Amino acid sequence: MSSVAARTRKEATRGAILTAALQRFTHYGYRRTSMDDLAGAAGISRAAVYLHFKNKEDVFRALSEELQNAHLERAEEIAGEQAPIADRLRRVLREKLGVYTDIVAGSPHGAELLDENSRVCGDISLAAHRRFVRLIAGMVAEADAAGDLTLHRAGVKPAIAAELAYDWLRGVECAGLSAAASQRRMDQAARLLVIGLGGTAE
Repeated sequence: MSSVAARTRKEATRGAILTAALQRFTHYGYRRTSMDDLAGAAGISRAAVYLHFKNKEDVFRALSEELQNAHLERAEEIAGEQAPIADRLRRVLREKLGVYTDIVAGSPHGAELLDENSRVCGDISLAAHRRFVRLIAGMVAEADAAGDLTLHRAGVKPAIAAELAYDWLRGVECAGLSAAASQRRMDQAARLLVIGLGGTAE
């Protein structure tokens, strides 16, 4: 087997494990899921799972990081589109909220999963937070320079506006709402933020 084929197979197996992990964690919770469960759901042996991950915590961290990166990459694509700031901000906030709705909202084990994420993925969440805040701050600064926002009237700098957006996002995540209700709440937050910064939310 060539090195390319071996790498492709390794990546496919790892992806299967993470897909199985998302399904098992959301349906049965973190504590009730074992490495044997993950192996069975992925259709591979327990030994094969250990070739990719040290333990269940390692799987959980990898899943959290993959979800964070996937949504952030999509949010960065949206931020670069040619569209009104209100529309892009709304969609970027929805995309970041997708990390929460993918794995927590709708799961009977949502509170447990949030606790485990805080316990074992603090560094991953912090890196994602910083990346997200930089993205929002850049969007706001560009919109201000283009005259679509007027930050000087609001007395707010781009970094502060970005932190406010993140604070609202965290508030929605902690509200225990359904995925649809969470998205509606973030749409309202984006609208209020844009208006508060001197823009129009049409």
